[in-house]
Amino acid sequence: RGDFTGYWEDGAGSSARESAINRGSAERLMQAETFWALNMPKIFPKERFDETWQNVLLYSEHTWGSWNSISEPHAEFTIQQWETKKSFAATAAKQSQQLLIEAIPMDMAETIISIDIYNSNSWERTDLVVLPKNFYLRGDRIKDDSNNFIQSQRLTTGELVFIAENVPALGAKRFFFEKSKKREPQTGEVNDQFYIQNHIQVNFAEETGAIDKLEFRDYPFNFASSDNFYGLNDYYYVDGRMPDNPQSNSKSDIRIKENGPVVKSYIIKSEAPGCKSLTREIRTIKGINRIDIINNIDKSDILTPESVHFVFPFNIPDGNVRISNAWNYYQPEVGQLAGSNKNFFSANRWVDVSNENYGVTWVSVDAPLIELDHITMDEIDYGWVDQVPQTQTIISYVMNNYWETNYKASQSGEVTFRYSIYPHREFDPVQSEKWGVEQCQPLIPVASSRSTQVFTSDFKFNSTSSIITSIKPIGEKALLLRLYNPSMENDNVGFEWQKESREIYICDPSGNNIEAAEETIQIPVMGIVNILFK
Repeated sequence: RGDFTGYWEDGAGSSARESAINRGSAERLMQAETFWALNMPKIFPKERFDETWQNVLLYSEHTWGSWNSISEPHAEFTIQQWETKKSFAATAAKQSQQLLIEAIPMDMAETIISIDIYNSNSWERTDLVVLPKNFYLRGDRIKDDSNNFIQSQRLTTGELVFIAENVPALGAKRFFFEKSKKREPQTGEVNDQFYIQNHIQVNFAEETGAIDKLEFRDYPFNFASSDNFYGLNDYYYVDGRMPDNPQSNSKSDIRIKENGPVVKSYIIKSEAPGCKSLTREIRTIKGINRIDIINNIDKSDILTPESVHFVFPFNIPDGNVRISNAWNYYQPEVGQLAGSNKNFFSANRWVDVSNENYGVTWVSVDAPLIELDHITMDEIDYGWVDQVPQTQTIISYVMNNYWETNYKASQSGEVTFRYSIYPHREFDPVQSEKWGVEQCQPLIPVASSRSTQVFTSDFKFNSTSSIITSIKPIGEKALLLRLYNPSMENDNVGFEWQKESREIYICDPSGNNIEAAEETIQIPVMGIVNILFK
């Protein structure tokens, strides 16, 4: 438990686009492994998965890059080294996409009559589904498997969206398309206190476009603080190494982007230091109590020291910060070993800020690095942080070029950073973990046929708090499952077989050293248990 927070992970922010791509590849690979294991374990392409995971890991390995990447950024050797490192992320992205496509059988008809929505998680889900604009659908009118009409909406991007309710764990749900001449009304307007959805209220600061008011259904107070910053999702650029005078963006143009029955969003366009342009979209979804944020930066190519940050100051009095890592979460100071870094932190998927009564879970899909309370990088000029004060401010530390060897001297072009904010009552680590996974492993739409059965898993997982984090085949028949209990109480789990029952064993992470499992398996507090089905 706890964390020894490293001092060198800020290199991930020197190539933010590729780091985000690589994070997505790892999440996609876990989804692909799950559906290969459940659909076609006998022909699982282990060598291809091993190669893809290797590319993910090789990009992540921090010593790639030439010794003169800062002093001679345009030297041939510097460029060659970067192209080599970048190729690992690009190749892993293509490989993981192809493995996921092959894991789920797809109907190849020219016109899509029905779609199956796949859920790779071990709990039932209700969430937004986004269908690509190149899906040639029979129509935009949607019905579920009980012949109920489902509201849909064409976005300005050409994508079709709808809410898929109660998609079963490790399974799928079918939806049908038909033609309709009726168009859903597009309603709404901007005013001083506008509602993006009838259960969420958002106001923007005129100076910067940051969110200075955020209220959710059943939480009649403002989650956004404007005491030290303009508000949530506030942009800051540091020109140089010393963050004593960070620059915000100029006055923003705020407009409606999406205004339909499913999704409403506002887009904030700004001129911003360090960038050719800054575009932020704030999105809400009918009936879902969260906001989604999509920030797009068109970065200027700058070789002098610099960094980019998005600030999230929450109004949660006496709130404590908890940071997720791979198999745990911890509080700064409380859960850090002596000598740990406190200038910046690495969040696996989520950070939570909450007091005894309420709080928020903040999910970062693309950018893993955060600072707390105020901008504390770069440590060369700022100095090392000895103690983190109690704070309710999370700072997404998305870009930098502060390293003096082997990382990129500059980065340019478009890069996207996505966030979600969920309100809650008292802190629940299980729910926070699920929210983090859901944003990083979305529901998967696949064209289907009426003649095929809707996919269901061979087993049902019964648990109070534990989740299945991975499923992969071992040999032609065995399945290796990893179970994780994020809660602070032991959890007793079990399995129900839909068809033929199988023997269950406790094993090591590779599926070896097995011992017979009891009918009920106990997963300890914050524990991991590996299960083998034979």
